[in-house]
Amino acid sequence: MTGRILARTSAIPVERLLAGLACSLEGDTDRRAPLVLLHGLTFDCTMWWPALAELRQVDPGRRILAVDLPGHGQSPAWPCYDFEGIADQVHRAVQEAKLPSPVLVGHSAGAVIATSYASRYPARGVVNVDQWLQAEPLARLFQSLAGQLRGPGFRAAWEMVEAGMHIRPAAAGSSSPPGTRPVPGQARTVQIVPRRFTPCGRQRRGSARLLNGRFNRLDLQKLSDRGEPMPADLPDASERLRKRAAAELEARLPSHLGRLGWDRVRLAAHQRDRLRELLACAAANSRFHARRLAGIDLDRFEVADLPRLPVMTKAEMMTRFDEVVTDRRVSMRQVQAHLDASKTRASLLLDEFVCLASGGSSGVRGVFVQTAGSYMDFMASFISPAVARNGVGGTGPGGLVAAVVAAGSPIHSSALAAVTVNDPVRLVPVPATLPLGEITERLNALRPPVLIGYPTMLALLAAQQRAGRLRIAPAAISASSEQLTDQDRAAISAAFGVPVTDQFASTEGLSGHSDPGGQVLTFATDMCIVELVTADHRPVPLGTPADKVLVTNLHNLTQPLIRYELTDRFVRHPDDSAGRLRAAVDGRADSVFWYGGIAVHPITFYSVLEDVAAITEFQVRQRRRGVIIDVVADGDLDKPALRDAVRRGLTRCGLEWPEVAIRAVTSIERHAETGKVLRFLPSQA
Repeated sequence: MTGRILARTSAIPVERLLAGLACSLEGDTDRRAPLVLLHGLTFDCTMWWPALAELRQVDPGRRILAVDLPGHGQSPAWPCYDFEGIADQVHRAVQEAKLPSPVLVGHSAGAVIATSYASRYPARGVVNVDQWLQAEPLARLFQSLAGQLRGPGFRAAWEMVEAGMHIRPAAAGSSSPPGTRPVPGQARTVQIVPRRFTPCGRQRRGSARLLNGRFNRLDLQKLSDRGEPMPADLPDASERLRKRAAAELEARLPSHLGRLGWDRVRLAAHQRDRLRELLACAAANSRFHARRLAGIDLDRFEVADLPRLPVMTKAEMMTRFDEVVTDRRVSMRQVQAHLDASKTRASLLLDEFVCLASGGSSGVRGVFVQTAGSYMDFMASFISPAVARNGVGGTGPGGLVAAVVAAGSPIHSSALAAVTVNDPVRLVPVPATLPLGEITERLNALRPPVLIGYPTMLALLAAQQRAGRLRIAPAAISASSEQLTDQDRAAISAAFGVPVTDQFASTEGLSGHSDPGGQVLTFATDMCIVELVTADHRPVPLGTPADKVLVTNLHNLTQPLIRYELTDRFVRHPDDSAGRLRAAVDGRADSVFWYGGIAVHPITFYSVLEDVAAITEFQVRQRRRGVIIDVVADGDLDKPALRDAVRRGLTRCGLEWPEVAIRAVTSIERHAETGKVLRFLPSQA
């Protein structure tokens, strides 16, 4: 903290420079939420003194920070003024003042900055004084007046702006309120007219409750598609992408809700028709698929004919990407460059395509491209069961709010969904790549009614909840993108008091969900045709774990995936009444450790490690004659006993004299972009 004290009279609070901004700081640090006061354009922090005089009477001693924004009052000018940058600087001042989760009070443009602050930093609430939070009309107004504001017409243009901010000159002969100093070049006082300064319920955005009469979902740094980067810890999407996604989802969701009631005949006809459309598009426009589909009567092709077609692997797709896609404008080089530029802020490629990458957990990174409509088709399918189950209508900000503790970069699907889906389920991203303490703090501020995340992260949050550091009461919890183990399921349910819904979602377009507390998932086979097969691509019977899953994506015509090989292991259960696939997820085939001809399934390690109550996380690395296991323990750990138990399990699998090392660590490294943990790391030899 910089301790330079500015010369002030004793009647006015002491001002300091905090993070380079002139600030007044008063009051005591106690259990009351601190206040941060942000003035509007052309003012400074002294505009708050009359209000503070009243507050000192009704709430004495409250900790209050009033800020001179850049270029105002005693704060230095900036070369460029952008709301998000100012919000970041205010946050740094708040940190230097050691104010935890403050209430932000903003007037006019200060309210816009306050909301920007609360959308990405912990805050108890936002008080919006005379500012409608739909900032785009204001931005358009300033753009239309740019010539006048920069020229001799400034005064007339600014008076028009003032009228919209309800700034009135003091009456002739009136005295200034105590502590008020004039805005440079204007001998006047100000009167705030808080027409909308009214508490109105528990609407939420980001980490704060908004106390104003009108709520609009607002990401302030998206006033224009400037392509400026977001902070590293918060995914984002361009305004154009968000608007396009919202329109596509609104158009498609009713259809997907209707599909939930389809019978077997309707689903089968849909699969056949969409499959023929996919094959026709691939044969006509994809050089890769044209060769594979040569000589096949596509007009009479049936779902049962799929085994006649060759299997498609990720390695093939990535090697021959430019031949696979059906739009000649799209190339691997172009998509990769777009992904590289989109790690914090997603946008549309060629104003049309969504680009995504898989995490590369199988050793080969996948790149996927589809139209915005196709991607929102997938999202409509993914959220429709929850929308139907919770009876949520298209109510905008009043819809179902869910915190998503998942990927930190919008080139991955979970993060992109979190910054594009706003209605009827409003997703709020909390990147799993953040430190656990910060994730806990953000969730405490948000208090989401729905919590979605990786099972490994939900298990850690369950431990935080049991310890009293996390204090939330979600009505529903969903685990996605990793295998949900029985131990994690039990721990999460016990900590939060609600059953866990298991969800499956692959970047390739396949999704499924269980009932709350259920272990068998129902898959959206109106979107993807799924084949569960052995290693040599033969169908597996009910109850038998499949070695591979073959997916034919029916909704992405830009990058046709036809009998595309996933390495997930499903155990098939009887289909539902409409013929949709039902299966339990049994991990990934690429998590099996092979020692010559001896296969060691992850269950060998789960059966031992999950019996040790002290272990909160683990990671198993294959070595030539055994394994190294890193464990995070919350309590005493008997490493010799654990080592012996793992050895016995490996011996039962047929491995002679296995070598096992147990290492106690403080944390398990997560993927830098997705935030996932790889439990099992097979040898690459």
